[in-house]
Amino acid sequence: MIHISCLPKAGLENPYQLLMMEGLNSSTHLDVKHGIDDKFLGILRTAMRDKPDYIHFDWIQQYYYRRKHWMTTLLYPLFVIQIWLVVHVLGVKLVWTLHNIMPHDSPDDGVYLKARRYFAKKVDWIRVFSPTTVTDAASILSISEDKFIIVPEGSYVSYYPNTTNRESARNKFSISTDSKVVLFFGSIRPYKGIEDLIIAFKNINVGHLIIAGNCTNKSYANSLLDLIGESKSITFHSRGVSLTDIQFYMSCANVVVLPFKKIENSGSAILAMGFSKPIVAPFKGVLPYRLKKQQHLLFKDDLESKLSSVLQMSIEDLDKIGITNFQEVQKFKWVDYEESFK
Repeated sequence: MIHISCLPKAGLENPYQLLMMEGLNSSTHLDVKHGIDDKFLGILRTAMRDKPDYIHFDWIQQYYYRRKHWMTTLLYPLFVIQIWLVVHVLGVKLVWTLHNIMPHDSPDDGVYLKARRYFAKKVDWIRVFSPTTVTDAASILSISEDKFIIVPEGSYVSYYPNTTNRESARNKFSISTDSKVVLFFGSIRPYKGIEDLIIAFKNINVGHLIIAGNCTNKSYANSLLDLIGESKSITFHSRGVSLTDIQFYMSCANVVVLPFKKIENSGSAILAMGFSKPIVAPFKGVLPYRLKKQQHLLFKDDLESKLSSVLQMSIEDLDKIGITNFQEVQKFKWVDYEESFK
């Protein structure tokens, strides 16, 4: 039996880690559990308590990054010491799922980059979700491409309730059944290009736009409200969405738009595929790979032009693309990852 401890401990609001662990635990030769939830010494404590064969990391920045640079400077040596002791003294193998080459909300140079490069050299292998990530990640992290394994993440189809229909969802939000509805769904943060979406949508002036997701930055939320202005065609819900309510937003929409300025992987795209939605998104990161059946909906420079052309498509054609996305996302299973652990 191979024993794996997973760090850091993600909450239920992020089902990725839960589904990954369930997929691994469905294998007869793996025993997978959470490590110790401790931002300071959690790595070392996990290795000493669990004595695992592997510690699997999803996100590492919480062990060395703080908003104040002087705190990051102090935490970096503690992070390095823990990794060195776990690998060279305790003999535990470290592996890493690289969700983003560099975190979205931290600087990408100095000690921040140094920490990730050090960690990349100490892990046995790094999992990425598509071959498109490997070359850039190897260059930025200063390691060989041979260190990467490619295992796409599974779908969320079985996780989120999906019992409503378009008409019921439209009634819930008081939106006409004849309108074409554009949806942005996910955490509301500056790197996601929501301003560009609002401007593009107002210029096109077709249909209805819903922006929904949690926004922890009130000043940023207010800036988006100012940009929306008096528009009656834009619904802005800057709050957390319950597990059971996600289906209403997805069922309401004809197309999901994810106008990211910076992206490597996107759980929001995989979520939308599971709800049979066509997706307008940038031709970046893993998206051309995961959305290969609808690459003609991806944009390289001009979001407004692409969105305008998509809104001219018939509802029937959009629905067909959504069904193709649903069929594509189900090809990947969470248990596929278990073959990496030997």
